Amino acid sequence: MAQENRYRVEIETAHGSAIGDHATVYNTIVQRYPAPKDYVYDVTDTIERVTRWFVGRAFVFAWLEETFRKHPCAYLRLVADAGLGKTAIAAEVAKRYKAPVHFVNASQGITRADQCLTHLCARLIARYDLPHDHLPAKAEKDSAFFLQLLGEAVARAEGKPVLVVIDGLDEAEPAPPGGNALLLPDRLPEGAYVLLTHRPGDYPLATVATTPVVPMVIAWDDPRQQADIEAHLRRQAEREEIRQVLERAEPPIPAERFVAALKAASEGNFKYLDYVLADIADREPGFDPLDLERLPRGLGGYYETFWRRMAPAPEASEEAWERWEAQEMPVLAGLG
Repeated sequence: MAQENRYRVEIETAHGSAIGDHATVYNTIVQRYPAPKDYVYDVTDTIERVTRWFVGRAFVFAWLEETFRKHPCAYLRLVADAGLGKTAIAAEVAKRYKAPVHFVNASQGITRADQCLTHLCARLIARYDLPHDHLPAKAEKDSAFFLQLLGEAVARAEGKPVLVVIDGLDEAEPAPPGGNALLLPDRLPEGAYVLLTHRPGDYPLATVATTPVVPMVIAWDDPRQQADIEAHLRRQAEREEIRQVLERAEPPIPAERFVAALKAASEGNFKYLDYVLADIADREPGFDPLDLERLPRGLGGYYETFWRRMAPAPEASEEAWERWEAQEMPVLAGLG
């Protein structure tokens, strides 16, 4: 019995005591304190997908660098309507600066503060090789541990800015009374910066005087947005599948006309171009995007065209229209 007791240990944890042999205690710790990597969302595919055709945005990176020079720390707000490129910018910033990034995504249920904080804490530990093999229980309850890690990362960054990126703040759960969305801290350590992207709207961010909030708004008709749309289209016109479609059109469509027509129809919206360029490459029956004079206008116009293609034809029977209005359309709306 004495021999057996020599190998029994007891430790105190945040959830109570753990008693047993070394294997039992070890398993208890592993279960109660998962490794940081267990909190990480794998965003590799998202980053590669949304930055595949990334182009331009020099003015955004100039804004980032200017903020780093002018402010010892800051929140940066990038505000733009749907489809204007916020997620692609967030992903490209993360790539260039090797910054931890979190994508808030309502459709995937990634909207809570605990999901954001634990993911970013784990990413900071990995990015800056910080001496933590687990996250404390408080890491998902408030921003104290996140702040601690930001400070530790700054100490290891050798004078370079420590940047964290959060995309889609507008899709996060509402902020608690008196708090910030995603439980973001009201202050940042010197040398730390957090880039937030969201749609226009009221998303309060309370900070202390020493932590400024630096905004940038991108509008669809901003000349810089229009220039990047044109650069994107010129690059797309060189894609093999797009180039072949233009050359085989009757009559062939010059690249300049193609670029000008889609630039005007897109109304500065990259998401619109994603859809229309995919239609051009696939040449879906019933919708010929090469009829440049009849392209839908803007993202809303594209959705309306798509919706009309799903509905019965105008000459369809009364029974088909009744089924559409009573059954099919409500189901599609509910799924949407």
